[in-house]
Amino acid sequence: MDFQFFSSNSKGVQELERMSQLSRQDSSRSLGSTYMNRSLSIRSSKGGASGTQTPARKKGFSFASLRGSIQPELSRRLYQVIKSTNNLVSSHEAAGRERETIAKQLSEWGEQTGDDAVSDISDKVGVVLSELGAQEETYAHNLDEARGLLKTIRNTEKSVQPSRDAKGKIADEIQRLKLKEPQSPRLVILEQELVRAEAENLVAEAQLTNITRKKLKEAYEAEFAAVIDRAEKQIILAKHGRRLLDLLDDSAVTPGDARRPYENGNAARQVLNDAEDDLKSYAEHNAGGPDIYDVVCVGGGPAGLSLLTALRSNPTTAGLRVALVEAQDLSKVRTWKLPPDRYSNRCSSLTPTSALFLDRVGAWGHVQRSRVQPYHEMQVWDGVTDARIEFEWDHAAAQAQGKTKTIAYMTENLNLTSGLLSRIDELGGVDVYEGAKVESITSGKDTEELDFSEWPIVHLAGGKQLAARLLVGADGANSPVRAFAGIESRGWDYGRHGVVATLELEGPGWGGDDMKIAYQRFLPTGPVAMLPMPGNYSTLVWSTTPANAALLKSLSPKDFVALVNAAFRLGPVDLGFMHTLSSGQDDELSWRLQHTQFNSQAIPQTVVGVQEGTVASFPLKMRHADTYIGERVALVGDAAHTIHPLAGQGLNQGQGDVASLARTIEYAVSHGQDLGARMSLEPYNSERYAANHVLLGVCDKLHKIYSAGSGPLVPLRSLGLRAVNAMGPLKGFFMDQAAGNGIKFPSKLF
Repeated sequence: MDFQFFSSNSKGVQELERMSQLSRQDSSRSLGSTYMNRSLSIRSSKGGASGTQTPARKKGFSFASLRGSIQPELSRRLYQVIKSTNNLVSSHEAAGRERETIAKQLSEWGEQTGDDAVSDISDKVGVVLSELGAQEETYAHNLDEARGLLKTIRNTEKSVQPSRDAKGKIADEIQRLKLKEPQSPRLVILEQELVRAEAENLVAEAQLTNITRKKLKEAYEAEFAAVIDRAEKQIILAKHGRRLLDLLDDSAVTPGDARRPYENGNAARQVLNDAEDDLKSYAEHNAGGPDIYDVVCVGGGPAGLSLLTALRSNPTTAGLRVALVEAQDLSKVRTWKLPPDRYSNRCSSLTPTSALFLDRVGAWGHVQRSRVQPYHEMQVWDGVTDARIEFEWDHAAAQAQGKTKTIAYMTENLNLTSGLLSRIDELGGVDVYEGAKVESITSGKDTEELDFSEWPIVHLAGGKQLAARLLVGADGANSPVRAFAGIESRGWDYGRHGVVATLELEGPGWGGDDMKIAYQRFLPTGPVAMLPMPGNYSTLVWSTTPANAALLKSLSPKDFVALVNAAFRLGPVDLGFMHTLSSGQDDELSWRLQHTQFNSQAIPQTVVGVQEGTVASFPLKMRHADTYIGERVALVGDAAHTIHPLAGQGLNQGQGDVASLARTIEYAVSHGQDLGARMSLEPYNSERYAANHVLLGVCDKLHKIYSAGSGPLVPLRSLGLRAVNAMGPLKGFFMDQAAGNGIKFPSKLF
């Protein structure tokens, strides 16, 4: 053969020779360099395969050198990772949708060809392509969950930065004073502040590094698992897709000859059935057995978090394997923080007994105390007759008896849950499944390895399964745990809505910051309460009709404030008229106050503003479960009972449940009992059911008694209220109940 065509002047040969020379020159380099884009690190100038050294650059001023004083550098860099991952998630979602579109178009095209074989195979291939698209969307969802774990690191980094800035600011101030005023007495104070700031920063940095390592590992374990899962399922689908193509006869036919009739319709359907069976088998094989826990708590509210904190802080129960399942992302709760002049509208009253319990489990110290307001007196009166009862301690007598002069503490629910999460993170040992939806709860099966036939199995979105020796329902009034246990919850709706808002008053209250007072007035439509918060702020809880609640939410801030002030000053008739106005309540109140007499010192100070975005409402109801326990199931908080807010005891009931259940579990563990057995849980049910039932009944009867605006019941209730106010011992008993001192926890709490 004549090879003269490939002469030396050929450009192709010259290029091949040049590449050959370069290849020979590179032969002395490391083996790693023979692979494209392979190196020890993807970071520039770090472990590159080329071995070349980047010339040293002369250091100069740049904005990057100021990064520490601008924002958390790691947060900024991680934000870019999270943002890029979000783009990747969107891309896979888009790819999945495109796959499904292509599948539909292919099926429709095949149908129009008039070829039975092409029509059937294209339709079945479309099904496979559609399922491949669904796998892309599932992968995108799993990728997004991994991204959420990275956001936890970023949010924690942001929360640590203020402690860094505070430490640096104090250190700079010390250096400045040493240069200008070396003998300044302020240096000693600043050095003490620096020690405290360094200690706070040390704790924050430790928490940051712990969360960073944990969440980084969890994030990319989840991502790599998702990659493997998607790849395995795509391989299964692709293999069956090729089987479908094998059913299509593509042999050439002579013009004029007819093709043989298509007879593979049943075989094509069987291929799809096989694909479905293989996917199910893969899912079952990889799901494996459930993770086994001693206690699984569903619900990350105050009750659930308090229970896990109590178990982890108690040496007897600290060795239990426990897990928390919460549908919401808890990273925002962990890093929750509001300015000093802003308050959440969901607040609760904590009795001293509840606060003592939180202190014993180590959570009270993690609550932002500057946002907690104790109050020392309650003014309660009848809106129709003005009969009044004044709950105020004899401070000297209270101290002599060892009682606190505080009736209760007002705090935002988010402040409490944030503090509890901080304490749980400090204790460690709790597997937290946040952002995890409970798809179902079933009874387990008896397998060759273990018998789960009597154990609850919690199935989470994504296929995760948790087997619980004891399943605790802290999952609210519509509890899935209670539904699984088959426990009925009975009660009724009140036909009332609770309107909440954060209010600003003209002053800190008539008693100042040292003597805060809570106010509650019983109106025929429902009680209205104003409970003190720090400074000039209060939280409103107004139980009223749905129509009145809708009106309150629709009013301008000025008219809303006017209607709140009217609720504590005007009679029921005048107040009812103001509820018929769609606007103009401010002017109406100004006129009516000129003709209304009242003791300004016996009611709250005038409201001057309402915090934007805090006016909201929720329906009021009373519910009580038939029992708090089942076999390997216990209910706490709203899952067990829902109470009218007029006594402010809902959260305290839940804390009482938690303390009792934690004590019951401790006893079972210390005595070698099965902590999930119904017999072991019976002491909890016996202790809490009766106490809660009495309180539910009292609040329900009070609501009904004070809903009457006229008739013989009105003077009778007023007589009773005045009699209680005049009888010191009886009034003291009711104050003990309100402060949580009446129903005692056993002395050995832990």
